[in-house]
Amino acid sequence: MRQQTVFALAGAAAIAVVLTVGTILTQPRVQTAESGAELVFPGFIDKVQENLKTVVIRSAGGTVSLDRDGSVFRYRERANYPADTQKVVDLVAGVARLTKLESKTSQPDRYARLDLQDPTEKGSNAKEVTFIDTNEKEMAKLIVGKRKHTLGGKEGGTYVRLPGDAQTWLALGEVNPGAAPKDWIAKDIADVPDAAVKRVTVTPPKGERVIAAREGGKFVIENLPKSVSLESDFVAEEYSRILAGLQAEDVAPAAQVPFPKDKTYAVVVETVEGSTINVEMTEVSDQSWVKISATPAANLDANSSASQAMAGINSRGEGRIFQVPAYKVAILKRTLSDLRAKPGQAP
Repeated sequence: MRQQTVFALAGAAAIAVVLTVGTILTQPRVQTAESGAELVFPGFIDKVQENLKTVVIRSAGGTVSLDRDGSVFRYRERANYPADTQKVVDLVAGVARLTKLESKTSQPDRYARLDLQDPTEKGSNAKEVTFIDTNEKEMAKLIVGKRKHTLGGKEGGTYVRLPGDAQTWLALGEVNPGAAPKDWIAKDIADVPDAAVKRVTVTPPKGERVIAAREGGKFVIENLPKSVSLESDFVAEEYSRILAGLQAEDVAPAAQVPFPKDKTYAVVVETVEGSTINVEMTEVSDQSWVKISATPAANLDANSSASQAMAGINSRGEGRIFQVPAYKVAILKRTLSDLRAKPGQAP
């Protein structure tokens, strides 16, 4: 019952984000700093209501293209993986609210002081943000620079410049378009709480497998000899939390990173209601990459929140792999010997 509830809450959160697109992007008006203050893009919020199709962010680190697909955005350079819709909404709303506060330099040789030089220039921290409509026409474009936090009020400011215009501005409002993949991808891969996990089996590329299972209300290492103690009473619990709040730092097509048998850890997570999640993990240049798929329990109602959660894992994982934080999967690399209490060590 608890698992069903957790999955239901996760689904509600996802629905809330989708609804946000239909509400914030269609806000009828934007409050400015003061009466008569000039917006950087007058009328932008009205244009964006129905016509926004793509957001492009260019920087020295590359290009991020976010294409609207119905009620979600997809990250073009990351195999059209879903983007974090709330962050796109925040960016749109932030740009719509930008209000000219103070004119700054118009001399190009001083742009770098405000991070407003050419965004593609080596070492540049500037970011060029372009909004494109359904007819492939630019709705708005600006270069975003440093933020200024000391404006004396609750809201800070952002230095901006419009391409083709020498004038730079300090604008009231905070806009911080990220340029790294982790800034934009929908990070959630799976969220199976420890209470919903029955057994975890880890098969390393070499050596003995580790089986952690629920026993008498707590997790134990099932295949550890009875005469052997664990290094702590809590180490087995780490296996139950492998899929709790598992988030991605990057995503790529499955074929982009090889998963050789002699370097891949195979993980089978069994849930209390009978579903199974399979995870493969390998490391490339100190980065941890995983594949993931799920098999719902045979007797699970197809319309249940748990079934939908399994379907969500499959939808996200199909044809894709994910880079995940190394600490999250570090437990997979521990051998049975690693888990044992050392001579003279109290468990």
